[in-house]
Amino acid sequence: MTCPYCNHTYPLTWARYFKATTGRHICPHCFKSSRTKFRPLTFGILLIVCLVCSIPGAILADRWVGSHWRGLGVPPTLIVLLPLARWFESHKKLSPIEGEAPHDTAFCAECQSVFHVQDMIAHQNLHVCARCKPIFLQKLAEGAKIGSVQGREKS
Repeated sequence: MTCPYCNHTYPLTWARYFKATTGRHICPHCFKSSRTKFRPLTFGILLIVCLVCSIPGAILADRWVGSHWRGLGVPPTLIVLLPLARWFESHKKLSPIEGEAPHDTAFCAECQSVFHVQDMIAHQNLHVCARCKPIFLQKLAEGAKIGSVQGREKS
């Protein structure tokens, strides 16, 4: 996959594929969101493959083990359909998402994960995610050193 913002090419791993169920992908280089377009032809091909794989499996399961086990036709379908859908997704062109500012993400000062700025609290030049907020506030109260990641903030 190629990011439309920074032209960074990265592979579509299984983890990225399952995180992007709506077609929204985040570039690991610039952390900007982009989206794949819905393609009716791709959807039609996947639907046909799903039917071709599941109907014979359901018929065989019905004859071999009874009508209560027709659902056994689904696992072979998933074995075929998921890699095919991932392959189609990895060959789609990514397009920028309208209305998203390119600098609306920042690194958390505590865990160093990337989040949208609107989902974080800001303190001076630092941003802190909701999960790290109690730790950060405790450090502020104790006067501990904070801001060791100031230079990593996304601009």
